[in-house]
Amino acid sequence: MQIGILYEGRYDEGPIISITKLILDEIGCTSNISFVTSDAGGNITPKMNAAAVLFFEGVEKCDLAIYISDTDYNPRKKIEISHWINNYCRGNADARIIVGCPQPHLEQWFLNDESAIRKTFSLPSGSLLPFPNEIIPKTRFTSIVEFLNHDLSKSKLELYSEVASYIDLPNLASRDTSFKTFYRDLKQALRTLCRTHTH
Repeated sequence: MQIGILYEGRYDEGPIISITKLILDEIGCTSNISFVTSDAGGNITPKMNAAAVLFFEGVEKCDLAIYISDTDYNPRKKIEISHWINNYCRGNADARIIVGCPQPHLEQWFLNDESAIRKTFSLPSGSLLPFPNEIIPKTRFTSIVEFLNHDLSKSKLELYSEVASYIDLPNLASRDTSFKTFYRDLKQALRTLCRTHTH
């Protein structure tokens, strides 16, 4: 089973792979999985078509693609991305693309499951995380990682992935509507794929 991922920047790749693997574990899928990734280097919109060609029109076609984009406080962003995806999939029957649009940033998903952050940095249960809530989620999470990674034993890339790997998915879905939609859609798509790949 091969999954394509289009994302905005290098800190997004690991967490989305971690979340996908958590869902696969949750549904009991044991299929072999590989990932084909595409870093948009910013806004994914100009790169959506090139990624779709890579994922679905190449020699080794993906079974599913994930397009992940921060909303950056713009509620129309998901609508525009979903509209493009619907049009592409209408003309490409084999293409299946799940869109995730964290509101306002991917880092908000991490902040909405503080226990995953505490587990990553071995903090006591219920301890308060540093830096006030009013800071932009991306800035706050980055500051937390830099502040708590005292010994610099792991890179920021590794820590982003590790936090994501500890997320309690159903709990986060109950706290964050942007994650709830992504989780539901991706879980359903993976469940369908796993059925076809185990027969």
